[in-house]
Amino acid sequence: MDDELRAAVRRHVVHCFGESLDQMLKDAEGGRFTNSEGRMARTKEELIESAVDMFAARGMAKAFEKYHEEHGCYPELPDLSKAPRMF
Repeated sequence: MDDELRAAVRRHVVHCFGESLDQMLKDAEGGRFTNSEGRMARTKEELIESAVDMFAARGMAKAFEKYHEEHGCYPELPDLSKAPRMF
């Protein structure tokens, strides 16, 4: 994955998870989040990079590459304020 693609995936991870990253980091202490080398995430930055690796491995990078081929840029950040309300 090149640097531009990694940065695009990272922006989406940070944008979508936002403040919940702190709780995820606490959960990581139980060994849930590991990076590509199998080390546990200990800082917020390591957790973000682990999430980027995970989403990229599960197809997000390929989807972003396809979007880039079709539109000439990576997808914009979603507007979470317009998400459908459940209740």
